[in-house]
Amino acid sequence: MQHSFTPEERQALLDAYFAALAERRRLGEQALAASAGQDEAAPVETDEALEVSLAALEQEMERLWMTYAGGVPHVGLSRCPFTGEVFTHSLDYYGLDGLWWHYEAAARPEEEYLPTFFALDGALALSEPLDNTPLLVATGPEIPFVLPRLLQYTQIKAVLSSFGVGHHQAYFIVYYADPMLWEIDRVNEWGADYYRYVDIEGALQVDAYLDDERDFDLEAWIRAGQLLWIAPGDAEFQLRGHLTDCPYLNLPGSRNPVYLQNGERWEGENLDDAWVDANSLAEGAWSAEDQQALERALKLWEEGNL
Repeated sequence: MQHSFTPEERQALLDAYFAALAERRRLGEQALAASAGQDEAAPVETDEALEVSLAALEQEMERLWMTYAGGVPHVGLSRCPFTGEVFTHSLDYYGLDGLWWHYEAAARPEEEYLPTFFALDGALALSEPLDNTPLLVATGPEIPFVLPRLLQYTQIKAVLSSFGVGHHQAYFIVYYADPMLWEIDRVNEWGADYYRYVDIEGALQVDAYLDDERDFDLEAWIRAGQLLWIAPGDAEFQLRGHLTDCPYLNLPGSRNPVYLQNGERWEGENLDDAWVDANSLAEGAWSAEDQQALERALKLWEEGNL
């Protein structure tokens, strides 16, 4: 069985990784500055020592990334409504600063998927203080939802459950299919820019699909029998399909996807569309929120993170 890292081991890995990341960025800036100072007519020469240092940092970061991914705990999160089997998945529940949450390069180990597993989505209710990480984190909306595109198929059911991540409350929406639907796109794993699945021949595949049509009216889907839920803290993962005492209805929080980086948060439908050109809007339609999103996007661009 895989060894899950302790909080102390995790923190040591993150400290080393972020230190290497900061040094790599510093050396990258140094290389750019050196190149900018050369005659434009002359070929750009890269300092050999600097190149060697950058290569060594890349190797060290890859080693730390792999070590971290190998230590992420696997936890029970849900239960299949078709077979009754418990669904387990990797999860860094210590905090959002872990590499498991790095949107652009999520450090996640191999998973053992149930035959009926279709997709993993999620939401997260943020609590102060915000986690401080130099990497981009995409936690989704703050309240749970379902994807109508998937639940339009009668052979797909969703199960909603919750789990603590640091001092935040996470909501997992796991989709199951029986019989399996092979011909439709799934959806990116929660917090990552890709999704993984086992194809009809038993081979692991990686793909990507963003689905921004969300329905927060959970009551309708529960009534239809396509959304079940598990009570928070229920170690038995008992599936429930009634509205009485359902703790996931009418929760407060933002319905927009939330992003975190460097201790800041902002909202937008997706990272690439977080801002629009003011010239494309009618006069007076440019809002303070649009200006804030634009400034945030420009800052990310300048930092090389967009």
